[in-house]
Amino acid sequence: MKIASFSVFILFSFQFVFAQSSTLFNSEAVLDLDDRSNIQLYLGGMTGSKTLTNQFGKNFFIGSKLDKDLINNQYRKLENNNQLCYIVPAYLRFNLYNSNFKYFNSLRLEFASMYYNDITFDKNLFGLYFLGNKPFLNTTLGISATSTNYTYHVLKLGSAYRKGIFEVKYNLGLVSGQNLATNEIVNSRVTTSGLGESIDLNLNYQSTHLTNGLNKSNLFNGIGVALDLGLSLKYANGNFVSLEINDFGKIYWDNTISRTSLDTHYIFEGVEVAGFFDSLYFDIGSSENLRDKFISRKNLSQHQTILPYSINIFAHYHWKNKKIYSNINCRVYPESFFVGSVDVETYYKYNKHINAGVIIGTGWNQMIYGGVGLHGYIGRSNIYFIRFNSMVNAFYNNSPLGPVGELRYVRILK
Repeated sequence: MKIASFSVFILFSFQFVFAQSSTLFNSEAVLDLDDRSNIQLYLGGMTGSKTLTNQFGKNFFIGSKLDKDLINNQYRKLENNNQLCYIVPAYLRFNLYNSNFKYFNSLRLEFASMYYNDITFDKNLFGLYFLGNKPFLNTTLGISATSTNYTYHVLKLGSAYRKGIFEVKYNLGLVSGQNLATNEIVNSRVTTSGLGESIDLNLNYQSTHLTNGLNKSNLFNGIGVALDLGLSLKYANGNFVSLEINDFGKIYWDNTISRTSLDTHYIFEGVEVAGFFDSLYFDIGSSENLRDKFISRKNLSQHQTILPYSINIFAHYHWKNKKIYSNINCRVYPESFFVGSVDVETYYKYNKHINAGVIIGTGWNQMIYGGVGLHGYIGRSNIYFIRFNSMVNAFYNNSPLGPVGELRYVRILK
């Protein structure tokens, strides 16, 4: 029986993930949508790792063969502790405005999806998985890794209160939890002795997950609430600064959640592992014996998850030349190993249909990134918005894995 059947190399279970909905103020400011009823459709893709390269990521994701030179090159670039975060935001939003109301003049309805994956792993685990145990003869390797994946969807209803230069926007959302999976390997070690034909494995592994994987298709494995709250201070010429919190809340999971624990010490004789955790077999009898001897499972009657919420600061400034404006974006995730990002973008308005800009920032586990943005009108009632934060990182093979892109389509209703 393969060890992958209960543990698996958790750090490379890469998934596309949908993140929290966009901020409350940014899109309206950038696209000049204040007091205009509209429908918005948004999709983004974000990833970040300062040690995994684009070349390795592309070959791994698309299923191409990973040759030994590529693996060795990637292995040399890794640090003792490595991280990968992968997020893809998506939402559909309706903004309805009514100028007859003095203060409460808007109604907002939004459906957003959140698939979030955050992974940490050490260099040793990567080496064992891709290179096997042969390169590590007579060596004891400590191994550790964690992965956290949430899948949930939110239906939000919100409004705004405006008085003078101040505006408050808020959403209250009903959360449906679809999937939860956390995995952790801690205080574990692997020793290969002799000629590589004896492996001493000391493994401590814990996982919290759906009791039945088929329930991933169920939108209501958990239920919760989420709150968005933002405050904006507006100045002349459309300039403003905003502070907000998004997706602050909890999910209360039902009894589909269970916890699996494994704490074992075992010696394998006469084995040679070509791909550790993929090719390792236990010579102890049936899978039932393995389960009874090493693995314990417990259904959780109650389990809560704090949503990976974000705190956002956004500033929008028009320069004296009305054709130039800049934005400052700062986003922090307090409940995530992934910290966040800060970037500055400056746009030039060529005409109504073309506004082009450059972006420079830091974050997403990258020292620095640079990109471009483009938006404008198509006809009178349609707006497009394209933003690529990391153009260099997206196309240069040896750069850190980290392309970040956003697409938004807006239909003006009136």
